[in-house]
Amino acid sequence: SLGGSMSRVPFRLEYAETAASRGETALGAIAKDVVLLCAESTHPDKLAVVDGRHAATYAGLRADGAGLVDVARVRAARERISSPDLAPSPRSLAHAVADTAHECARGGGKRAYGARLLLAGFAEDRPEIWSVGPGGDARRHRGLVAVGRGAARLDPDAWDRRLDPPDAVAAALAALYAARDDDD
Repeated sequence: SLGGSMSRVPFRLEYAETAASRGETALGAIAKDVVLLCAESTHPDKLAVVDGRHAATYAGLRADGAGLVDVARVRAARERISSPDLAPSPRSLAHAVADTAHECARGGGKRAYGARLLLAGFAEDRPEIWSVGPGGDARRHRGLVAVGRGAARLDPDAWDRRLDPPDAVAAALAALYAARDDDD
């Protein structure tokens, strides 16, 4: 039997995952030497610059998504201070955000973040996209990934990574439009 605050962890995660899955759709895509982020939103801060090589977007509660972006920004700044000649990797930033999300999901007076973050950047000049969920799961994606309420409407296997950048932008926007709710 689980006791204390640990017994509430599944409920906290369920609540946070529900909030993230009901958020406005955001997607990330990799094409020829580019990484794209698109988001369905009326808020200009839904797409955020983390540093000179990384950007992020999210689905879920706006304040929680912005908080996760701030965690990535702080980690990027710390890595640049400690190793000025090396750019932070998308992997290290995603894992830092995942560690913070996991710590909050465990409780201890904190609640799980009700957002799923998409982090895009370059590792050794290769585009990468990572997603980080409310429970602290970090996953690298190889093509198209979507989060939020329209994510289930997209087929990541249908994405063509060989698209030229202009075609990739058009295809990503078309995918985002196709993922919208029917009543939007």
